[in-house]
Amino acid sequence: MPLVSLSGAEAFANLKANRRSLWPDGRKDQSRLDGVAKVHFKPSFSLTPGEAVFTMGSCFARNIERRFSELGFELPTMALTLPAEERASDTENDLLNKYPPHSILNELRWALDPEAAFPEGGFFNVKKDLWHDPHLAGNVAPAPLERVVERRRMVEEIYRQVPRCRLVVMTLGLTEAWFDKETGYYLNAAPPQAAFKADPDRFRMDVLTVDEILVVLEQIRDLLMRFGHPQMRMMLTVSPVPFKATFTGRDAIIANSYSKSALRAAAEMFVFRHGNVDYVPSYEIVTHTSRASAFIQDNRHITPSVVNEIVDRVVSAYCAGLAGVQPTEDSSRMSPTLLREFLQEGDFASAVGVFGRLEKGQRYQRWGYSEFDYRLSYGKALAKLEGLAEAQAQLSKAVVLNPQDSDAHYNLGLVLAKLQRSIEAEEQIALAVALDPESAEIRLRYARQLVANGKPDEAAAELRIAAEQHPSHRRVRAFLDTVQESLNTQKSESSADAAGETSLLNPATTAS
Repeated sequence: MPLVSLSGAEAFANLKANRRSLWPDGRKDQSRLDGVAKVHFKPSFSLTPGEAVFTMGSCFARNIERRFSELGFELPTMALTLPAEERASDTENDLLNKYPPHSILNELRWALDPEAAFPEGGFFNVKKDLWHDPHLAGNVAPAPLERVVERRRMVEEIYRQVPRCRLVVMTLGLTEAWFDKETGYYLNAAPPQAAFKADPDRFRMDVLTVDEILVVLEQIRDLLMRFGHPQMRMMLTVSPVPFKATFTGRDAIIANSYSKSALRAAAEMFVFRHGNVDYVPSYEIVTHTSRASAFIQDNRHITPSVVNEIVDRVVSAYCAGLAGVQPTEDSSRMSPTLLREFLQEGDFASAVGVFGRLEKGQRYQRWGYSEFDYRLSYGKALAKLEGLAEAQAQLSKAVVLNPQDSDAHYNLGLVLAKLQRSIEAEEQIALAVALDPESAEIRLRYARQLVANGKPDEAAAELRIAAEQHPSHRRVRAFLDTVQESLNTQKSESSADAAGETSLLNPATTAS
């Protein structure tokens, strides 16, 4: 059965009525694919400023909810926070990430359906006294059973907020799904190695078909219609973030292409079936935007400026009450003078808000910023807020724009070090040293990175150079003494070990 069936007259009328029905021809008009790609979508409902919105799905859902929150909407999912030691990213609620569509369905069932409950035996014992919840994001640290149960309760309480949210935003992420034969549920990610080794026959990995995805989408909508808001509206999108690896053994690019294509096809069929479901083309916008603009350096995650642009377009289309109310550079709350004050006073949150708005239409140029200066300043402000992935994206662009600037390399190196990308951090700070060899601060930080990377001899050599250049620099001297003392201790221990080995080989040397 066709997805759409039109008479010939209707088909030609559609083509004539909408200029966007023609693929953008670069020989005639490049505007639709310049900057962040312009992809048209038509809302079937509207939003009320400040209303509650529930976001669920892959990590791209976290990007969407953050921007919605900045624009004044209420986001129940942002009420959940996880301590830094229990997560692997800067995002406080990343345990909510859902990857295969079954994981979204599971969470909604357990929270909303009185006849459904989290399965007995659903937690995995991965170490002595440490347990893992395979239905949360896979990067959440194992914990004692009591804490794992508490986290499960926290997530279910968040999902019980769905009925008060008229709008549900759902982001589809993956088609590779791990099935637990013992509980009869799909997991959110691959089982941890400890659980897999303990019972390898318990799990299988399925690559979902379009039909299977569509069935799950229908079950999700049925749950929301039964237990959700009486005027529930759904905004569906496909995450543009590719998966990190495929379990199929195929080229990751090919496997990801199938995954996104299947999700996209299922989404299209689902939207055409239901009048209360809209599709938002996040996937199309990102994939038709220049890769250098759309993705940060890992080639997977989306730059903050592109995420903000997508959400701003959604809000503009769905919420006329918010369209055009963003502060402009001429308003009293957004001016070059005020931005300088934010930076001087250490109000980096406000500064980042201004920098983010200057991205649109390259407004920073009207404020006297070159693109390099803008990227560098924006990245440094983000780093102060520990927005490390976003800071890295901006600083990486600054380095490309001006590879001879030591400050750009230095600050990128600092961010990479915080991201625990130690080799790349060392490389960037080394470039900063080469470009500004007289800077004691840069060379001192380089020495610290060398020590962290297990290169104390090289660190000592750098510190000696800095000490010669700046004899009165106390922190350089103090760190040099610390490194040299550590090296001397290592040499003494090595000498003692060598002497001990010699004695064992020549017993006569130890005779009295």
